[in-house]
Amino acid sequence: MDLVHIIRKLEKVLNIEADKISELIDKDLIRIMNYKDITYALFRKDRKPFLEGTTVLLGKEGERIIYGYPSIKRILLLSSIPNYFIDEVVVEEKMDGYNVRIVEFEGNILAISRGGYVCPYTTHKLNTLYGDSLKEIFERMNSDFAIVGEVIGLENPYVPHRYPESPRFDFYAFDTMDSDGRLMPLKERDKLLLGTDLKVVKKLAHLDKFEIDTIKRVVNFLETEGREGIVFKDPYHRVPPLKYSTSYANINDIRVGMKFFFEEGRSYLFSRILREIFKAAEENIDRHELVKRATALGLSILEPAVESVKKVMHGDNLNEEYTLTIQDEEVINDIVDFMHDLHIGFDIAQLRSRNGEYVIKLVKLKKTEDEIRNILKSGYTPMD
Repeated sequence: MDLVHIIRKLEKVLNIEADKISELIDKDLIRIMNYKDITYALFRKDRKPFLEGTTVLLGKEGERIIYGYPSIKRILLLSSIPNYFIDEVVVEEKMDGYNVRIVEFEGNILAISRGGYVCPYTTHKLNTLYGDSLKEIFERMNSDFAIVGEVIGLENPYVPHRYPESPRFDFYAFDTMDSDGRLMPLKERDKLLLGTDLKVVKKLAHLDKFEIDTIKRVVNFLETEGREGIVFKDPYHRVPPLKYSTSYANINDIRVGMKFFFEEGRSYLFSRILREIFKAAEENIDRHELVKRATALGLSILEPAVESVKKVMHGDNLNEEYTLTIQDEEVINDIVDFMHDLHIGFDIAQLRSRNGEYVIKLVKLKKTEDEIRNILKSGYTPMD
């Protein structure tokens, strides 16, 4: 599909003038992509009324807007919950993975990332694991909706994190979105997914908004279990959701980010330290507990960064490795093309067959290694 034809289709479905669409494309605020025979456009930044990550699928039979999933504000003080919610609060587990919208378009089940990209790997995995259930849901209901959820597990190219209940790759639905981008009431979500193989995030409580002590007990339970946190929702989505992280997640995030401290370190640090400041103040912890948390926090900053410097000192490479598993060899080319299109530097370190599936070891290249080498060579800091 040529660009003129694409712009004409976008003008029609978005109700934006063609000249303006051309300008947004030139500025890379709208990006044109392809997945197999499907051409699509995505918004790389908010442009009212469209959120960043909004995707427009351009098919042979028509066009469809998949609205971006709204960002969830973070709450620092649990005691402020009654100021925000109307009456009831549903407390659901927040999982550590990456956000995906699943849609059906012209007979295809597609996985769309938070940024608006049709991810070939996630699409393949979800079709392999849950294809029959997803087709049944979209056939039973009006297909112009999206199932929103979190992909978790170690076998993904974005956020590898092991969950005992889903160690490799899995999907947990947490919302459903109608054709106009509105989040559906939680009872409708549950009814829609009931009786299918699809998993839903764990509901931890359904409370009156003033039951703060119960919410704090839920947070303490998640801390002991080493889980990420909570999403607070109005059961009817009358107000947007809020999220809250455990100390375990805050400190673990810093530890992960500081391994590649010139890429992730700076963006990871202050926001998570801020969460810990207000969490400790609200909990009114004693000095013993404060020292314990400060030690864990300090180690999460220094330990992985020092290990990275020592690794480069000894002549080792500092890269990030990901394991992917696929059932169709052709998907490998789709993944490679996709990462090249996004200008993601990587190497395929290993490709082997195992029990009817292909195992791929991806190595993403990191600039932290080069920065460390420059410092070791010159002795100068690049920061001042």
